[in-house]
Amino acid sequence: MQNQIKIVDKTHSNLLIRILFWIILGVLSTFFAEVISGNEPIVFFQSFGWTGVFPIYALHTLLLVYLAFKLLPVTGWISIRTIYLISTLFGMYEAYMTKVLWNPPWNAMSFRIGGVSFFGG
Repeated sequence: MQNQIKIVDKTHSNLLIRILFWIILGVLSTFFAEVISGNEPIVFFQSFGWTGVFPIYALHTLLLVYLAFKLLPVTGWISIRTIYLISTLFGMYEAYMTKVLWNPPWNAMSFRIGGVSFFGG
């Protein structure tokens, strides 16, 4: 019998690299949003950090990175306007998801309409 070299399936290899990249991107996104800001310094040492917080940041980061690359101009460069638009969208809906506007920590008596604090103060 001849010595045969098993050729690794490139699609399987590429998928593993993508998944690893997505996990690293999600960890970095969660780290910079939660740990660096001081909001939740031990997010990676809690079960809810991996089952709740990490998926939220990872999925939204992946979605917005996908949108950013779909908005690429013909030149192949992402403009500062695209980055600003994507980060603004992220900040706007992340504030509603994390209940910063539902229950603002800076003022419990803020003006609310339907439970949403529109004007913090």
